[in-house]
Amino acid sequence: MDNEIKIALEWFLSFTSKEGWENRRSRIERAFLDRIKGKDPNRKKNDISVGLSVMEDAAGWNLFLVEAYLMGSVHYEPVQGARIIPVFKRFGIDLELLKGITGVDKKVRDLLKQKNCDADAIFFELLTALLWARNGYRVSFIDVRPPLPSPDLLAEKGGERFQIECKRLSKSSDYSIAEREKWFKIWQPIKDLLAIRCLLLKVVFHVELVSLNNDFAFEQLRDKLDVFPSSGLLVSNEYWQVHAERIDMDAVNEKLSVRPLRQSSPEFRELLGSNYLNGTGFTMGLGPGAIAEENGHILIGELRVAFAIDWSCDAPVANDKKARGIYSKVKDALKQFDHGESAFIHIGMETLDGPDVEKIRFDKIKKTMETLVLKQDGLEWVFVHFFQSGTSSNKPWYIDESVSDFHKIDASADPLTGKMLLSNWDGLNTGLHWEL
Repeated sequence: MDNEIKIALEWFLSFTSKEGWENRRSRIERAFLDRIKGKDPNRKKNDISVGLSVMEDAAGWNLFLVEAYLMGSVHYEPVQGARIIPVFKRFGIDLELLKGITGVDKKVRDLLKQKNCDADAIFFELLTALLWARNGYRVSFIDVRPPLPSPDLLAEKGGERFQIECKRLSKSSDYSIAEREKWFKIWQPIKDLLAIRCLLLKVVFHVELVSLNNDFAFEQLRDKLDVFPSSGLLVSNEYWQVHAERIDMDAVNEKLSVRPLRQSSPEFRELLGSNYLNGTGFTMGLGPGAIAEENGHILIGELRVAFAIDWSCDAPVANDKKARGIYSKVKDALKQFDHGESAFIHIGMETLDGPDVEKIRFDKIKKTMETLVLKQDGLEWVFVHFFQSGTSSNKPWYIDESVSDFHKIDASADPLTGKMLLSNWDGLNTGLHWEL
């Protein structure tokens, strides 16, 4: 058991009663098992790339994941867990610093009280406060008194006093969500054709998915599948490219006979041949076989037929729409400052849509800095934090992190020696992680 994660979780749970947490955990567990049975309104059947979540209690769900990870529980959800475990790892490493931040107890208590809160945003505020504390500042959370504007944090050291505002982008853009919804309409008509042939498809769309009819894949593939060899390029045109190969079901079943796997696990995904990465989607379908249940989770022990699809879209217009900028977040942040003091902004986002999208996004961010941010009186520095979490068969979780900073020519000296929120300051991670 990871002691640093353990002590961080215990500290968070100290803000609620034992009975209260046990009741809350039970509610979350029941909701989680409902999701597994297909009752999640925000998740399509067989889409394991986005994982399962219980977002009606976002704060409790994150604590549930951390506890399940530590206990080795079958209820641990690896895709979602990989997002929060690194956060609690950092909290545990620097727990005494975190406890010493003025107002942190109230911040955590409020987080746990508000089931419908934006937990990602509050965890980001806590990480940002901890970052300044790690840099030797005396840090305080500022009480919000609507309608008066107020930044999130105040940092002081050596007679200097800095206002800090934190903004966290949501995990996925509206466009990415709509694109995924369209994908499910496109693949549904061909699922039976793929399953009986036990195919793994690698699909890259060259146009926006929303521009295609729902029967597009069926019309394009139905005749080709009848004469398709064991592997190779199935189709390549102006709309898409599809590479296909047979799934070796004998090899799959040989491994399943040794150890049945959870349907939603990264090990099972990789067993079917997927090399799913951020920026791609993953869909699978399973035919009859030896399927068991363990505490509500589906375990696969044998399969007769299956199919899997890794898919992505490289259409420039789609990439541009997925590459959300930070203009609106920065404008909101600027409204919170008392312009008589030096002001700093921290913005956090996840890099889920792949390198091509992130390059476009970064260009948009630089343009925002040049045209808006760096002309504001009192604003000294803006720090933009990029995160990419993941999980695999040999890593229960991993995190890639990058940070870029922007400042005016006449800005004060850089106040932060270390800038990584989650990683250690070893000087090794100096570039943008999607370019490495």
